[in-house]
Amino acid sequence: GMMGYGFALPFVLGSVPVAKMADSANRRITLALSVGIWSLSTWAMAYTDDFWVLFASRCFLGFSQAIVVPMSLSLVMQYFDEASHGCAGSILSAGVCLGAGAASFAIPLAMRVGWRSSCAVVGSVGVVLAVLVLATIAEPVREGVVSRRKARRRPGRSSAVYILTLATTFRLAGSYTLAAFLPVYYYRANLPGYSPGIYGTGNAAIVAVAGLLSALIGGVLSDCLREDFVSAPSMVAAGAQALAAVFYVGVFTCSTFVGSLACYGAALLTGEC
Repeated sequence: GMMGYGFALPFVLGSVPVAKMADSANRRITLALSVGIWSLSTWAMAYTDDFWVLFASRCFLGFSQAIVVPMSLSLVMQYFDEASHGCAGSILSAGVCLGAGAASFAIPLAMRVGWRSSCAVVGSVGVVLAVLVLATIAEPVREGVVSRRKARRRPGRSSAVYILTLATTFRLAGSYTLAAFLPVYYYRANLPGYSPGIYGTGNAAIVAVAGLLSALIGGVLSDCLREDFVSAPSMVAAGAQALAAVFYVGVFTCSTFVGSLACYGAALLTGEC
């Protein structure tokens, strides 16, 4: 209930102002601070029994997580030339897929050592990563900054941003809903070959491997086609989503657990481009 909103609302509402910060703030320091705040918030949840402290930790989790993607993407886009943006962005996106796959092991870890210990371990590792970000990432010099007045004269680009934002909203809403509902579906359907242990392990491997390959293939394919088609990234994304929809239908129509999980893997392999 409130814990979910405590994370989601700061994450969503903080995304727009944070994205504007990425155009002017020191991204290296901001990224390190956001990772540090996220990690300390996770660590704090392990040692509190107070509801409001836990709720505040969730809020800090959501807001700090909203900072990570725009700052990271802005840095990556400036590190590489325009011809390599698709591949570079896909490698960054691959980290999300690997993280989602690793998150599938959170439940067995929490069952073994408890959720508090799990939060403490993850938070401690995150603090180390924040220090590494600060010590190893350089802040590149900004070049070719377009004035706001000039940018406002390009309504076509603004329209494209709104359309892509709307499409991404529906895409991620469906993706997260499916990810949350799928364990419940398999438990209730009790398809031949299903067991919670097999699902946990299989889901982790499928999300990590299929999502990783999809992100990398989509980025490389976009860069290769961009020489002939200016709208190559949009073409690749649209075609991939249409194909993924077919496989998602298969997830709920297959009569066996293995077949359903295979369709889920195929959907991720095509849909995460």
